[in-house]
Amino acid sequence: KMEELHYCEFLVACDVNNPLFGLNGASYIYGAQKGASPVDIVQLDTKLEYFAKITIENGFKESANIPGAGAAGGMGFAFMSFLNSTLQPGIQLILEQVQLKEKIKNANFLITGEGKIDQQSSMGKVIDGIGALCKAHNIPCIALTGNSKESNTDVHRKGVSCVFSILNSPMSLEKAMDKQTALNSMKQKSEQVFRLISSLHQTNQSNQKVRINE
Repeated sequence: KMEELHYCEFLVACDVNNPLFGLNGASYIYGAQKGASPVDIVQLDTKLEYFAKITIENGFKESANIPGAGAAGGMGFAFMSFLNSTLQPGIQLILEQVQLKEKIKNANFLITGEGKIDQQSSMGKVIDGIGALCKAHNIPCIALTGNSKESNTDVHRKGVSCVFSILNSPMSLEKAMDKQTALNSMKQKSEQVFRLISSLHQTNQSNQKVRINE
């Protein structure tokens, strides 16, 4: 029964912080990857703005500009407007559950991953939360990804120290997403990353010995 919803509390895990509409809204940020054309994106954005307008006019609260309203094509807005829900960063809920903050206290570095690192990655997704945690504790954060064509400035600013693509040669998207291909690519890139870390560690030890001898 609808009236029973007034006695319910809904906590919604939300991985992005986009508003419902506008240049950072659901359509402009996520439309293209879902198959929307430039014309479609403009139309969708206009309709989302109209949806927000009539929602408010019918007595529901204003939530279109609350971070997360644009999640899942506007589902964040719907949850907040019609179910009086509270959006919580999904990554924060996970980090708290696995107690990652405690587990990385003595870590020398942390390695994370993302299928594709682009402008969306720094908008509340997993790599955003991991980077922020590493930045707060001054721990180098290494990210492995399948696709990193765009600038990584945002994720670097959020705490990710460096980004490595695991692809070692040109290949089709279908081949790159093949489980065995991805596993082999990950192994090869991980080996090179750890060779670099080991080399830097040995260099630091040698420099320390030189300073001691001096």
